[in-house]
Amino acid sequence: MGTISAPPERRQRPVVPAPVCTSMPDGYTGSEKRAKLFSVYLRPWVLDARWATQGRVPHITDLNLVHAEPEAEPGEAVRRRLRGKQESHDATALRSFDQAWRAYIRGQVVSKHAKQLIVQFMAAC
Repeated sequence: MGTISAPPERRQRPVVPAPVCTSMPDGYTGSEKRAKLFSVYLRPWVLDARWATQGRVPHITDLNLVHAEPEAEPGEAVRRRLRGKQESHDATALRSFDQAWRAYIRGQVVSKHAKQLIVQFMAAC
């Protein structure tokens, strides 16, 4: 019979990663590379696939996954203004850091504080 280990104790002060000598988005001219760095630095993501949720907190390998429509609250309609003809494509298989980042900042940001950090970070870069 195996031993059961106790769950780890919660820290009094949370550990916050502080990256040093990492690439900054302003060093890249391509929107795909910039969006990739913005997604890794500013979006919530998990390394363990069991903790991932569709759309809100994805696995790190799914940061570039573009969802078809933003998720609406129950009883609330999602409205989008479209100009001109739109391409018909299967959005479930579409992978693009640029489009996934745009979808995230247009309605999927997890909190007002996160929105404020994103606005300040993007203005600095």
